[in-house]
Amino acid sequence: MTTRLARAATAGLLLVAGTACICSAPPCPDPGQHPPLAQGARPRPLDQAAAPTACSPWPEPPAPRVVDARTVVLDEAAARTLARHVGAGGVWTPTPEVVAWAEDALPVFLAIHEDPRAPWLGARLDGCVRQWAGIVLRDRRLICANVFVAPQGSDAWRRQVVFGRAGFRALFDLETGRFVRLIVDADVPATPPAPRTP
Repeated sequence: MTTRLARAATAGLLLVAGTACICSAPPCPDPGQHPPLAQGARPRPLDQAAAPTACSPWPEPPAPRVVDARTVVLDEAAARTLARHVGAGGVWTPTPEVVAWAEDALPVFLAIHEDPRAPWLGARLDGCVRQWAGIVLRDRRLICANVFVAPQGSDAWRRQVVFGRAGFRALFDLETGRFVRLIVDADVPATPPAPRTP
């Protein structure tokens, strides 16, 4: 067994707990100690410090950035899904500080928007979660908020774009510091129900 393992390691194939790890020469001296990122390899989209190395058995999917319990910044793949939904092309990753800037402006935007559903959406913001993504639309860098009521008992919304849960999308322009567009889900009633009185 020792001879087989030595031969496999020499060939650049390291067997660890039954998992094949394809490594570039020289092989990893220790399965837990990875060498520097191989030349020409691409780092993970959101976290270059945690980029997959030449000795990673299987690349892990990039994780979203959790801003707080109800807010995430989507990874690149999910951001592209949201970008296509609003007609945008490229994507980029906003920082938590940029997201917080837009978050502060969101209630005011909904309160004064001409859409009769906007104030109702604003009044229920505290019960909603947010997915944020940086998008490029007509050569302008915007950030898009996807706001909706999260499914109970599931945190899949932190990784997958969700539509059609009485939510909306809002586009924030970094150059003007204002929201410039509101897209409301079709399942939001044209005449929202009046708030309940105690």
